[in-house]
Amino acid sequence: MECALGLTTCTDALHAGGKLCAYHKFALRLATGSAMDVPETLSLTEVRRRLWVDPPTMRSTNVAILRKCGTVGAVARSHHVGNGTARARLAKFLRLLNHMQAAPWANKEFETNRQILMRLTAAHLPLIAPGGDIEELCQMIDPQLNLVGAGNLVWVTNRQQGKTTTLARFLAAISIASPVGGLLCTVYSTSLERSQELVKAAKEYIRWMQTTGYNAYPLQMERDNESRYVLNNGVARNEIIARPRQANSCRGDAPHAAIFDEVGFISSEFWTKFAFPLMQVTNPARIFTCATTPPPPNGFFNAFIAKVKEQNKANNFFFNLINHSLACQECLDGGDAIECCHNLAYLPPWKSMVTMQAMRLLSKDGDSFEAEVYGIVGSFNEFIPRKLTTAAENRAPVTEPFDPAHIWIAIDPASHTGSEMGIVAFGLNEFGVHVILGLANVKLDRSATSEVQIVVRAMLRGLREHPLIGPDPVFVPIIECNNNDVLANSMLSVFEPYGPIYMPFERENFRISITPGIGVWMSKPNKLTAIMLAYQAYFDGRISFAEHVVVADRDSFHPKTVPRKQQDLIALLGAQLNAMRDQPDGSVSGKDAGSDDVACAFLLGIYWSQIVRAKLAEQ
Repeated sequence: MECALGLTTCTDALHAGGKLCAYHKFALRLATGSAMDVPETLSLTEVRRRLWVDPPTMRSTNVAILRKCGTVGAVARSHHVGNGTARARLAKFLRLLNHMQAAPWANKEFETNRQILMRLTAAHLPLIAPGGDIEELCQMIDPQLNLVGAGNLVWVTNRQQGKTTTLARFLAAISIASPVGGLLCTVYSTSLERSQELVKAAKEYIRWMQTTGYNAYPLQMERDNESRYVLNNGVARNEIIARPRQANSCRGDAPHAAIFDEVGFISSEFWTKFAFPLMQVTNPARIFTCATTPPPPNGFFNAFIAKVKEQNKANNFFFNLINHSLACQECLDGGDAIECCHNLAYLPPWKSMVTMQAMRLLSKDGDSFEAEVYGIVGSFNEFIPRKLTTAAENRAPVTEPFDPAHIWIAIDPASHTGSEMGIVAFGLNEFGVHVILGLANVKLDRSATSEVQIVVRAMLRGLREHPLIGPDPVFVPIIECNNNDVLANSMLSVFEPYGPIYMPFERENFRISITPGIGVWMSKPNKLTAIMLAYQAYFDGRISFAEHVVVADRDSFHPKTVPRKQQDLIALLGAQLNAMRDQPDGSVSGKDAGSDDVACAFLLGIYWSQIVRAKLAEQ
C-alpha cells in the first residue's frame, strides 16, 4: 500500500534476496510486457478497508504512481476525517491484532486462523466497539467474509492447528482493548488446569507487548495469579478468569463472554446444567466461543454439532459451525477422507503433508487418526441412525381411529436421585405400524412414590380418553423392575381402575427376566435385541405418531410446572435412540448424550410387546 502511494519503495529489497510487493510486480509487468505469473491483487473493497483501518503515514512528499487523481485521497478523507468512536476503537483493535502477529512464538501467517480471528472480532463487537453500526463495522473487519450476524462460534479443528494460540491472542487483545470493564470473559475447559493454560497464554501476549514498547493502550496489570488477571487499559478494568469444570463451582458466573476450550470433552452435565443456561441473558447477549478437536462420536457434543449443522443449513446461525477438517464433505460421504486433497488450504505452514501420510501408515486406530490429525468429526456409529428417526418424525401423523387389541404401556422408572422416568404407550394398527399415543420423560428429584403414581395415573387417564382408540383396548403394563420391585408394584397398582388390564408376566409364560405379577428385567442381551427390533421397525417405516400424543409431566403434581410439548418429546425420543451405543464399561446406553429414559421405555415396549404377542399366538 505504501509503495502504491509513493511513500516507500521495496525495489531495493531485491538486492537482499527479498520480494517485490504486489504493486511493484504489477509495475514491472507493465514496463517489460513479460508473461509473469498473475500478480497479487487487492480488491477495491480491501483497499478501502486498509485505508480505513491503517491509513498510511505521510512520511514523504513523493507522488504516487498510477493513481487516478483524487481517488485515494478522497477515500482516505471519507473514512478518517471525523471518524466515529466505535470505528476508531475497532480500527485500533485490528491494528492491535496485526501487531500481535509478530509475537516470536506465533509469527507464521495462516489465513484460516486469521479468518477465525475476524469472526471472533465480529461476534464480540459489542465488547470491542460498542454503539457502532454492526454492518459498517463488519465491512471494516473483512469485506470478503460474511460477518454480519456473526454470533456464537463452534470451531472444530484438528490438533496442532493453532487453536490455543489463536484463542489466546484474541483473549489478550480483547482484554487490552475493550472499554466495557468488569468480568469480561471466563474460560472453561476439561479442568481448571486446562482453563488456566489458556489464560496463561493470553498473559504471555500481554507481557510480550509490554516489552516491545507498544503504547497504543496504557496497560497496567492490577491483579495477576494463576486463575485470573485484571488489566486496566486507561478506560476500563477488564477481568479474565479461568474457571473449574464443576457446575456447582461456577454458579453465579456472569461474564460478558465465555470461551469453552475442548468443549467436546467436558461432561454433558456441565454443558446442560450450567453452560447452556448461561446463555439466557440476552441484553446484552453473552457471547459463546466453543472450540474443540473432534469430540468422541458417542459424546453429547457430537450430537450438539449435528444439531448446529442442521440449523445452519436452515439459515439459523445462533451458533455458527466452522469445521476445519482436512477432508471435504464430498470425500467424507464417499469414504475417501484420507485421500482427499480439496481442503489443503486448512493445512498450516508448520505442518507437513508428507509427515502426516507417514503417520497414517503407522497408525493402528484409523478413526482416532482421522479425528485428531485430520480434524474429521466422527460419525455416531448409531445403532438407530438419525435419518430413520427423522423420517418417522416427519411422517404424516395418524389421524384416523384404529382398533388395537392392546395398548402397550412401557415404563422405565427413575433409578436414583436426579434420574428421570420414561413412559411410552403405543398400539399396533392393522398394518403392523406402532402408533405412539403417549410419551413422558419426567424428572423426579426427591419425588415421593405418590407423585410417581400421579404421573402414571395422568398417562392412563389420557390414554383411556384418546379419540383414536376407543374404550375397549386392553392395557398391558411393561414396568422395568431392575432397581426396585416395590416401586414397580406401586406403579402397577395405579392400573387397576383403568381396566381391562392384562398381566402376562407370570411363571407359566416366562421363566427368566421377570418379577412374577409385577414387571420385567432389562439385561444387556435383551436390550441389544430390543435395539435390533427398534431398528427394524424404523427401517420398515412401522413407527408413527398419533396426531395427539398424551403427555404426562410434573404439572400432574406441581401445577405451576409448564409441561413439555409433544413435539419436544417426540424429538427427545429420536435423539435418545440415536445416542444408544456401546459404552467403555461394556454396557449399552445413551447416557453420554444426557438421559436415555424415554428411549429405554420405548425399547422395553418394542421388545416385550413382541415377546408377549408371540406367546399369545402360541395359545
